[in-house]
Amino acid sequence: MNPEDEVFKNFLVEMGEKLEELENGLAELETGFSQDVVNKLFRAVHTIKGGGGFFGLTKVSELSHVFEDVLMKVREGELPYADHMLGPFYSACDALRGMHESEDYGNKSDINQLCSDLREVEGGKGPDEAPSPSASEVEPEKRKDEEKE
Repeated sequence: MNPEDEVFKNFLVEMGEKLEELENGLAELETGFSQDVVNKLFRAVHTIKGGGGFFGLTKVSELSHVFEDVLMKVREGELPYADHMLGPFYSACDALRGMHESEDYGNKSDINQLCSDLREVEGGKGPDEAPSPSASEVEPEKRKDEEKE
C-alpha cells in the first residue's frame, strides 16, 4: 500500500463515502427495520471489505468481513433483526471510521472484542428483547436489488 498511489487515494475517498452511507443507514435502522436499509448497509460494508483486502488493510478487511457476515444473515432472513444489534453495528462502524482516519489505516488496531461482539449478535437476543420481524415478514416480495456476491 502506497499512500500516494492514486488508486489507493480513490479507495480512501470511496471508503469515506461508504462509511457515511453506513452511518446514515444505521440511523435509519434505529427508526425500524427495513430490508432496503439492510441491503445498503451490506453493500457499503462489502465495498469496504473488498478494498481493504485489495490494499492489504488487514484489520479493515477482517472487521468488515465479520460485520458483513452478520448483515448477510439478516439480509437473507437467517437472523431476525433486533434492536440490540445496533450497539455492535455502531461500534464496528466507529472502529472502521477510526481506521480510515488513522495514520496506519488501522493495521495496529485491536479488533478482537469488536469481532467477538458482532459474532455474539449472531448467537441470540439481547436481554429481554424480542426480535423484530424478519425480512420475509416485512417485505414478502422478491428483493429488487439482489446481488450476486
